[in-house]
Amino acid sequence: MPDPEASKRVLSIQSSVSHGYVGNRSATFPLQLHEWEVDVVPTVHFSNHLGYGNKRGRVCKASEVYELLATLLEKNDFVYDAILTGFIPTGEILQVVSNLLIEYKGRHPNVKWIADPVMGDQGEAYVEKDVLNTYKRVLSHAFIITPNAFEVELLTGVSVVNKSTALYGLKRIYQLYKVPQAVITSFQDMNESNLLFCLGYCFKNNTFHSFLYSYPSLSGTFTGTGDLFSSLTLAKYMDERSPQKRSSFKDVNEEESSLGFFTEVIGQVLTCMHSVLVRTKEYTLQQLQRDPSIEKDQFLLSNVCELRLIQSRDDLVSSKNIYAPEEWIGLDM
Repeated sequence: MPDPEASKRVLSIQSSVSHGYVGNRSATFPLQLHEWEVDVVPTVHFSNHLGYGNKRGRVCKASEVYELLATLLEKNDFVYDAILTGFIPTGEILQVVSNLLIEYKGRHPNVKWIADPVMGDQGEAYVEKDVLNTYKRVLSHAFIITPNAFEVELLTGVSVVNKSTALYGLKRIYQLYKVPQAVITSFQDMNESNLLFCLGYCFKNNTFHSFLYSYPSLSGTFTGTGDLFSSLTLAKYMDERSPQKRSSFKDVNEEESSLGFFTEVIGQVLTCMHSVLVRTKEYTLQQLQRDPSIEKDQFLLSNVCELRLIQSRDDLVSSKNIYAPEEWIGLDM
């Protein structure tokens, strides 16, 4: 469990919904369970995510986002340990966010920016075209990024279709943006369709070290998983870097320690994600057995498929890791 005396504050900048668990609604509760004080700034505000068919709300104006962030980061100069960014739909908003964030990092060099460069999935983009160009200009300021396979392709031009191309895509991420740590949250290898893979890297002492996790594919449609992944990565990374956890790596050198921390973090995150998704799927199947007509009603089906975060609170703070990295790769740059 996290140290109850530690004061940790994060600013989370991403989508907001009134109902369901995506964006800040998916990220806030897990962070609070890890005893983070969470301040939130919305980039959009909708009644619910798009899976319901009907929604109301709007994309926030860049000027509104600027007013909120400028007050928090400049006028009040609140001190944050980390800044988490997720869905930012327009280049104008992303430019506002990144400008203020970079200026803030100049005054507070210890703040960690964890960026989930949300742009699309499975070949479909759902942000404005200039978002990509803005990310290409500013991602070098990030501490950790958590793109999916499609977002790696957008950022690097590398199509992720197997483990080899995923590794090449991550290597290009570092070459292009110099982000010290990154992870592809999930991808498939066309030769192993029953598995999903998660590949990450840590760059230390001019050497690119990567690790690979595999886990069984779980059928179903889930929303908010990327937002949950990035928030847990932030929470658990900072926990693993605590003096208490660092002492467990005292018998290895600094290079191995850095990679070991990040690898362990992602293993814990994947374990948490597995527990949440299994619980969500079990609940969904139970509801469908009770009322088969739900499957024909998009509203009801979307509602029963919402992530079971509250019911998974014990799993979300667990430091259990049921996975082991299958591969360790060290490549000189």
